[in-house]
Amino acid sequence: MDLGPNLTALAHQLHDLHKPLADLICIPGIPLVPFLLYWFQQGRPHRLAQRMAWGVIGAYGATYAVIMVSEIVHPPEWDFLISWFNGYVAAHRLNFYDPEVYRRLADALSLTPDVVRFVISVGFHFPPPTILLFLPFGFVGIHTAFVLWYAAMVAAIVLDVVLIAKLFLPDTRYARSLAAALLLLLRPAMATVWFGQTNFFLVLMLLLFWHDRARFRGGAWVALATVIKPIGAVLLLYAVIARRWRAIVGTGVVLGVLSLVTIAIFGWDTFATYFGHNPVSRMPTDVYVERINQSLLATVLRFTEFDFSHGSPLLQPLFVVLAGTLAVATTALVYRAWASGDDDLALALTIPFGLLVYPGTLAHYSVDLIVPFAFLWSRRRTLPGGPAAAVAFVTVEYALLNSSVGLAIAGNAIAWVWLAMLPSSGVARSAEPARAALTPGPSAAHPTL
Repeated sequence: MDLGPNLTALAHQLHDLHKPLADLICIPGIPLVPFLLYWFQQGRPHRLAQRMAWGVIGAYGATYAVIMVSEIVHPPEWDFLISWFNGYVAAHRLNFYDPEVYRRLADALSLTPDVVRFVISVGFHFPPPTILLFLPFGFVGIHTAFVLWYAAMVAAIVLDVVLIAKLFLPDTRYARSLAAALLLLLRPAMATVWFGQTNFFLVLMLLLFWHDRARFRGGAWVALATVIKPIGAVLLLYAVIARRWRAIVGTGVVLGVLSLVTIAIFGWDTFATYFGHNPVSRMPTDVYVERINQSLLATVLRFTEFDFSHGSPLLQPLFVVLAGTLAVATTALVYRAWASGDDDLALALTIPFGLLVYPGTLAHYSVDLIVPFAFLWSRRRTLPGGPAAAVAFVTVEYALLNSSVGLAIAGNAIAWVWLAMLPSSGVARSAEPARAALTPGPSAAHPTL
């Protein structure tokens, strides 16, 4: 039997059923979360919990694999095809900020008007060093590129699981199965696979910075996080307040090196185009209000029915007030947590804050919340309400994030509120596996990946 036509037909069906399939798979996973957390409270979990965790890993892992195969066979326009095309333009050593270059090279592709409007007529959306992430994939065809991209994504998922277990969960052989189950159960994680997005790489940078925040190389992780997605720069808020000077210097050095590499490959003119003719100014206004955009800005613009003829949406008065208040409050809370000796809480607060204030936060970016989820779970015995409160919080978060794309903003906001309440609760910080990483020296070895 010829599998080619069958796989292609399956790929088309999967794309047509994207939302109902996500609902069918992700919503039933919500009630599994409290059972997993409750049964994994102790070092040795209930045997039923072990079977449930491995069942989740098997079922969701197989689902992810089917999605990957369907995407490779029939690459969709959103999002990896766009990433590959950015790399394709860069591989030709052309100015990836010039829409005319994009239009010329896109002639051979059959693209929908939306892609032409959002991508081809705009050019590369991100700062110059980010192109280095996609450049290698531009030298191969889209199908080969997708295979390589998914291979890198699977490696990132594995490293994410290993680090979550090592940093936040009891150091037992069962921790990784719980970490893997919780990560795979998240709807934003599935959407990341479906869109071929970069979120698992960003989570990896967050975890590595969590471990190396006191070191120069911690700054390298911040720089790479910022290159992957500009939202990664929010980590500098913690670094400045906590006086992580080595990490701050490391961030500047690595970003400088990546900028020099970009200039060496593509020339100064291309590099400078981003600053002289920023592509953001060419973005259609739809990008600010589309439902998948779950940032504070997008929510305010939809609520107020903002008229874009009045100027930049970033200057919308209600957004300016809310974002400014949130920034001041977060800065104060981060400082208070750090000054009281709760360094982990200070860092955790920056993650939901970044998701709220970054104007381009899409619903699947909320996979970053796996880090504060794991952090809070590691504090379950010292939280007000104890483990039951931690179980309730994480379950509510999964219910919001898995039920609907349009509830991601609520999940991000509740995560921030929950963390914001902790500094005033008198919670004593618990001894955690990652604590040794904060003190440079022989005892602060990098975790075995």
